[in-house]
Amino acid sequence: MAVPENMKHHASNLKTSENRILKSLSWKLGLMMKVAMHSRVFLLFILVTSLPYLSSAQQQESTDSGDDFSSQVYRQALVIENTSYQNTKDSPPSLNTTNHVSNELQSLGFQVTTLGNAKQRETEKAIRQFGRSLRDNGGVSIFYYSGHVVQFENENYLLPIDTELTLIEDVRYKTVPLGKLLGQMKFAGNQINIIILDACSPNPFIEGLQGVTPGMMEIKAPENTIISYACTPNTLAEKNDPEGLFTASLLQHMKTVRVELNEVFEQTSADVAQRSNGQHIPWFSSSVSKDFFFAPNENFLEKYAPKPVVVKNEDSNQSGVKDSDNQTVAANESDNQTYQNAKIIIEELATPPDNQRIFRLKRTYVNQQLANLNALLNDARVIPIEQDGKPWFIFDFVREGSIYEKLGLKNKDVIVQINGFTVDSLPKALKLFEALQLEEKITLRIKREGQLTDFQYFIDG
Repeated sequence: MAVPENMKHHASNLKTSENRILKSLSWKLGLMMKVAMHSRVFLLFILVTSLPYLSSAQQQESTDSGDDFSSQVYRQALVIENTSYQNTKDSPPSLNTTNHVSNELQSLGFQVTTLGNAKQRETEKAIRQFGRSLRDNGGVSIFYYSGHVVQFENENYLLPIDTELTLIEDVRYKTVPLGKLLGQMKFAGNQINIIILDACSPNPFIEGLQGVTPGMMEIKAPENTIISYACTPNTLAEKNDPEGLFTASLLQHMKTVRVELNEVFEQTSADVAQRSNGQHIPWFSSSVSKDFFFAPNENFLEKYAPKPVVVKNEDSNQSGVKDSDNQTVAANESDNQTYQNAKIIIEELATPPDNQRIFRLKRTYVNQQLANLNALLNDARVIPIEQDGKPWFIFDFVREGSIYEKLGLKNKDVIVQINGFTVDSLPKALKLFEALQLEEKITLRIKREGQLTDFQYFIDG
């Protein structure tokens, strides 16, 4: 049977397109693999152009194994705990779970943003930023909220601490609809979203308001999402839960090795119902079918386990160790000190020309950053592109506040030259990366919004 000419032409075009794609992929992957062999050459151009790219590819093309996916996928969380409301007869401090939710999630590998006693604008801004991070990084997300909630006209509303409900109409304008969070997650399209609402304490805001229903409305979980309430929908607890039974139980099951996501919430519901003698029965709705383990194995837990922080005793000039009780304080002290060191070690020299940026770095600091592989993988991403038939590198993502931003780099910056050499071919890139190993001065030419700017980095021994 003869093949029509138009079908032959279509098949030829398809084959040509396929070869072009394979050629492009071959160049990109070949460059990335070879560059990765020199992964300690230079902070900006080795790790940024190789490891983040490979990490992204591994994340998107990981095997169907739940263990592999759970160990490799990017994890991020937004935690909001409202404990002191401004416009109620009494401020219920017992709303505070005292379970150190943020610290526990960090010990499970989550990058956590925490808000305590957040007002309406702060809450809305945090949700928008969380949505952007979901779009940039993908992966598995957790939104944890502890505070008051009301439902009104088929919507659940989170109550910020500055909520004041005098009229029924105030619900729409002085609270934060849960739908805003769901919309951000839907638009991001990341792999798994987990929403946890610990909002079952007696609610003083609904007294005297007609049309407002106690508790949270039951909703069907959107695609790849699990929604969990600390109590049954449309109900509230008769009194506050000072022990934080729901959250404590949930965190305990999260940290149990090889317990699958849906099973964690099933076990939590059964556990809380039993321990409260049936007075509290958590509820959840799930559309997640992919296997995910908060704690895929013991090695994973050990990797993210909180480390004791060594602090100096000013009175005795001796070192001591702050352990679990002061872990949050010690960790914050460590983070603040790191930030102060960064400001000293990464010094941008004063009044450079408009088309130049000059920085001075300590090599010890560069080595510290190279050792923090997790941050380097997640704080920036550089991808190869082709323009005018030539390969280039472009910053596809730079995290706000990261080491890369401190070094003056921005999203969509195109790398034009390094030390006067144009990086537009594989041989040039490999020779240049090898030559940079012992360099004390590196000049990076960036094309930003059509304008060329030189970044000079002096690396002191």
